[in-house]
Amino acid sequence: MMWDDLARDVLAVDADALSAGADEAAAYAVLDWLGCALAGARRLEDGSTSPPPSVPALLTVSPGGNGCENSVLCALIDDALAGLACDLDDMIGAAGSAIGSAVVPAALAAAQMASVSGREFLTAVSVGYEVASRLGNGHAVDKTGATEAAAAAAASARLLGLNQAATARALEMAASQPVAPPALSGLLAARRVTEGRAGRANWERSRRSGVITSALVGGAANGVALARRRVRIHAATPGLHAILDAALALKAAHRLHPEDIEAIEVHSPDPTLKGAVGEPDAAALERSLPFCLAMLFTAGRLGPGEMKPQYLLKAPVGWLMRGFSLVTAAGAERVVIQTRYGDRYEMDTGLPRGAHGNPLAPNEIRAKFHALADPTLGPAGANALADAVLALGAARDLSGLRASVTIDTHPPRKAHAR
Repeated sequence: MMWDDLARDVLAVDADALSAGADEAAAYAVLDWLGCALAGARRLEDGSTSPPPSVPALLTVSPGGNGCENSVLCALIDDALAGLACDLDDMIGAAGSAIGSAVVPAALAAAQMASVSGREFLTAVSVGYEVASRLGNGHAVDKTGATEAAAAAAASARLLGLNQAATARALEMAASQPVAPPALSGLLAARRVTEGRAGRANWERSRRSGVITSALVGGAANGVALARRRVRIHAATPGLHAILDAALALKAAHRLHPEDIEAIEVHSPDPTLKGAVGEPDAAALERSLPFCLAMLFTAGRLGPGEMKPQYLLKAPVGWLMRGFSLVTAAGAERVVIQTRYGDRYEMDTGLPRGAHGNPLAPNEIRAKFHALADPTLGPAGANALADAVLALGAARDLSGLRASVTIDTHPPRKAHAR
């Protein structure tokens, strides 16, 4: 049966056999998610891109007997389980499933409940990604969030010490009746099994089989799925990233400023590429190519704080959007910039930066983390957190990670003006 076979492979991965590459890839996946979670929680808390004066109230952890009530790490887990990560978390598979935001917080939460080494934690993360890749590529599950929930359950089951039968039940439970967010679905499925509440409930069983093989074991140990994940550098619809990369490259190569630009053309065989702003909300704006390009040239980046309707009122954004045109034509997709001085620059698009086949270097992932985490933790705090994450492979436990993100969650109250 599919879930029994999958459970066997989930437990067969040996932490001591994890390759150095898989170890490092898992650590960078954790680092990437932590940056996204910090930025996402902060964005929702203060509604701005300016650094908050203290840790947002959203990051305060309610006492739960987990021994880390003042740890931002625990708070980030809570935020991710509530679906508060920003739009820069990683993706995997043709369907573009957001795996890091499911696997990493579930693994962190499970690790809080068990005494595990850093290597065991990273192995669980690697296993979660591999399960997601196998299920997604084999189309073994078709419910929304099922792949992510099963991946979170796999990581949780390993860390909580479930046997093969219990792991199979947790995987099946998470994938059969996924709830949002997937991290919570997977974690709760593993917890329910450990607490004996799964019983003989009539969980829906998949009739598909043969999509999971023992290749998962070698894949997880060598970080195969982790190497294929897509790290996002733009808080925009993924289908626009290749165009945004080309525009950013032109901006840097020719030192272009908004006032230099007369017109922006995108040549593409896809007539629907432009998208529509519609209602001026963030969800619509991230699908609007004119807005994304205008913000890229104005702000220099598309982070979680840039996709806001109020930026439509900024003069550079308005005139850059008015100068946009989509040219529907066969052939290679490309971006063309016409300057006010008669210059014309163009570049064909390629694989998006961060995609499999065009990966970000480790220092680029760390730079993305600092851009997201520094406003909340400060450069020194973010650097300490990054160092702790990247040292997990040799850590006896996760105490160093918890200590690196423990800060005062009870800042002094502001005085009211009389």
